[in-house]
Amino acid sequence: MKRPTFLAVIAIVLFISAGFLMRPGYLRAADGAVKVSAASVVSKVNINTASNGELEQVRGIGPVLAGRIVQYRNENGKFSKLEDLANVKGIGGANFQKIKEQVAL
Repeated sequence: MKRPTFLAVIAIVLFISAGFLMRPGYLRAADGAVKVSAASVVSKVNINTASNGELEQVRGIGPVLAGRIVQYRNENGKFSKLEDLANVKGIGGANFQKIKEQVAL
């Protein structure tokens, strides 16, 4: 391969690599590219105001559990502390530990 062709190939590879690393979902750090998951970008879900659909965005909460949370809230009023989620049928200690970092009051 001639030198100008070789340099052109290197330039194209670098250009494509830079575009890949700068696409959404990636942050560029001093030591390289760091992938950022969607879950770390999304803000916490407010359990006192969230709809069923919003609650379903929390990992570990499906349609049935989201409905139970909304029903519990409608029957008992707003949650006064996150731990009150454990009173909802289907949210035991293990489930609460999974979701507590994803929800807020």
